[in-house]
Amino acid sequence: MRKKGFTLIELIVVIGIVSLISFVGMVRFDFLGKMRAKNELNILINDMYYAKEKALISGRNCTVYFREDKYMLRFSKVSVMDDMEDIDRDLDYLTLSKKVDPVVFNGTGSVSGAKTIVFSSPYLVGDDGNIKLIIGVAGGSIRIEENKN
Repeated sequence: MRKKGFTLIELIVVIGIVSLISFVGMVRFDFLGKMRAKNELNILINDMYYAKEKALISGRNCTVYFREDKYMLRFSKVSVMDDMEDIDRDLDYLTLSKKVDPVVFNGTGSVSGAKTIVFSSPYLVGDDGNIKLIIGVAGGSIRIEENKN
């Protein structure tokens, strides 16, 4: 009489086939690149909110500089003992589309001039799409628009 169930060989073969299909799907659709690009975009947005809130709480300006492959948050220092650390972040999955003036968050939380910062990211919007980081003057509102072409 035969016992019901699967043999070890059958289980190993099925697990191997499922693993192979999963690996091909991840490479084909580049899930990892999309997740990393989305994470980088979320970190950028959070850093912008952080700069705004730090400026509002401390009453001092915070300037955000953008380069093609990085951005930097610089807090105005009052003394050498100031504890606010500057932040530098590399952009691996977002690329600045055109040069932009620095964004200055004032001590009131507002921004000195509205800005639209355009990034390209093939992982998120394809080769001819773009991502706009829009910073409003009143209250320093921050939002993202993704334009896929």
